[in-house]
Amino acid sequence: MKKSDIRVELFEWAQALVSAILIFVFIMVFAVRIIGVEGTSMEPTLQNQDRMLISKLFYKPSNGDVIMFTKHGLRLAGHDDRDYPLVKRVIGIAGDTVDINFSTGDVFVNGRLIEEPYVKDPTRKQYDVNFPLTIPEGYVFVMGDNRNVSHDSRSSDIGLLDNRYILGKVYMRLFPFNKIGFIS
Repeated sequence: MKKSDIRVELFEWAQALVSAILIFVFIMVFAVRIIGVEGTSMEPTLQNQDRMLISKLFYKPSNGDVIMFTKHGLRLAGHDDRDYPLVKRVIGIAGDTVDINFSTGDVFVNGRLIEEPYVKDPTRKQYDVNFPLTIPEGYVFVMGDNRNVSHDSRSSDIGLLDNRYILGKVYMRLFPFNKIGFIS
């Protein structure tokens, strides 16, 4: 093999490698992200330290979706002032009216009791938000699946979530490996 042939082949390999890296970076920045769960507010669906694949590409919030979001300036006990991501489930979208009966633990959207097989325990913990609550355009109402330990839209600290804060929908758990699978 000639010296010029080796250079051409090395150049082609370098081009392929750079192209692969650029495609990977593009996908990770614009299409999908891998982010971890902190805390127990989404048990039993997600556990502390689970790693998830999320995407915001062509995403429009829908009731029942598990999403990851940030909330600028959010201050929760045990955390600093950084914009750290939270994972919660969308309960109501724009135009929906959410109501919660804290004595029975039932959650209603638009007057209908919603089926929630993913919830660890009935919704008994009440914060400072009054119900029923109608969700305005551009916002969603979110709660954790572990309702009695979750800090979520029932509290004015988080309140209604502006859609612009949504990092993406959680599509699947990637880690731990023995629990890899799609999230519903």
